Amino acid sequence: MPRLLLVESDPSLQKTLQKLFLMEEYFCLVSEDAASARQALEGDPFDLVILDLGQTPSEGLALLRDLRTRHHTPVLILAPSRDAVDTVLGLDAGADDYLCEPFDTRELQARVRAQLRRAEDYSRPVSAQDRFEFGGIVLDVTQHDAFRDGAALHLTAREFELLYLLARRRGEALASAWIFENVWGYTAELGLKALTVYVGRLRRKIETDAQQPLLLVNVRGFGYKLAAENELAT
Repeated sequence: MPRLLLVESDPSLQKTLQKLFLMEEYFCLVSEDAASARQALEGDPFDLVILDLGQTPSEGLALLRDLRTRHHTPVLILAPSRDAVDTVLGLDAGADDYLCEPFDTRELQARVRAQLRRAEDYSRPVSAQDRFEFGGIVLDVTQHDAFRDGAALHLTAREFELLYLLARRRGEALASAWIFENVWGYTAELGLKALTVYVGRLRRKIETDAQQPLLLVNVRGFGYKLAAENELAT
């Protein structure tokens, strides 16, 4: 049974979402604030964290950043605003997906299922190759992370999915829309802006100089690719 952690301060919404997740046969633990959420995260692992930024967005984002330093668990943010700045801020702090209120419960269910499916898919090797090496980076599928000189880069679930996709198609120019559809699994309201954010986050972790990337490079007017070995040599 998938384990969800719902960080939600509104009692009415707590009950609504718990009932919804019960119907989906998910275990759902509710934390009313960041402090209780941190305590819950020290126990048995969760498959997904759903974090409502509604009343105290700064506290929620601080929790998200703290969570990202210690956990790979996917995080779905619920937020009261469609402001693009808030959206990018949430993604940049480490969220894997973003849903604005008021939302259709069917949309929420679809987003949760997508995150759980990806968490399951990427929790174990899905191809014969479970290690990829490029530019001093080792991407380890079994550990769901990347390493430089043995030190973990602490990729989020979404960052891992993106880098894993690029590594499997190394040297190929991949269209932005194709990358988005294959990593996110559906057309989201954030569109390609989310992809841009995640590319930037990945570059800060894998590149020597994120402002002049050599590994994860742009293909002008088309998309991105992970540079082939011979391209790095030149």
